[in-house]
Amino acid sequence: MPEEQNMKRLNKENKNIPEEVEKDFEKIWRKQVHYIDWKRFEKLGQYFKGGKYLDIGCFNSPYPYELTRIYKDSEIHAIDHAKKVVDYMKSVFPEVRYACGDIMNLPYLTNYFDYVVAGEILEHMDNPSEFLKEAFRVLQKGGILALSTPFEECISQKAIDPKQHMWAFTISDIQELLSPFGEIEVTLYEDTITSIIAYVKKI
Repeated sequence: MPEEQNMKRLNKENKNIPEEVEKDFEKIWRKQVHYIDWKRFEKLGQYFKGGKYLDIGCFNSPYPYELTRIYKDSEIHAIDHAKKVVDYMKSVFPEVRYACGDIMNLPYLTNYFDYVVAGEILEHMDNPSEFLKEAFRVLQKGGILALSTPFEECISQKAIDPKQHMWAFTISDIQELLSPFGEIEVTLYEDTITSIIAYVKKI
C-alpha cells in the first residue's frame, strides 16, 4: 500500500468535521436531497443485485432510498458523521437504515455487507489507507466495494473543493491503495468534473 506522503496532499488541516458539513447542508444545499450526481450514483451501484448494501459518507444522496424501492427484501444502510444531515435523511427516507457515526470505526459486524459504496469520500480522509481497511473489514469475501474520487485534482484539473479535499489521486494511486484487497476495475467518469471510479471484488 502506498504511503500517504507519496501522494499529493492538498490541505494540511482537515476541516471535514460534522459542524462544517452541516453548515454546507443548510447553506449550500438548503436542506435538500441531492440528485445532481444521479448518473454517478447509478454507476457506483451498477453491480448491486440485492443483499446487504452500505453507503459510507452518504450525506444527502437519495440513491439508498431508490434501492429500497427496487430491492424490497434487501438491507440498505447508509452512514454519515453529520447528525443533522442523518436526522433529516431519516425523516425523508425512513426505509433506509441510517446511522450517524465515525466512518473510521464503522458500527457494523466484520464481513457483514455484500456491497459497500464510498462515493467522493476518500479525498476527505486524513488517512485514506486506514479508511479503506475499515471499509473492507465490513465487506464479505466476494463482495464489491465501489468508490469514486476526483481524478488528479490540482494536477490535471482545477481545484474542486479547496476547503475540504485533503488528497489528489492518480489512477496509479488508486490501484496501489486497492490492490491488496482484491480484483480491481478502474475507469474514468466524465461529468462536471472527471472522477476515478473503481470496483474491487474482495478476495
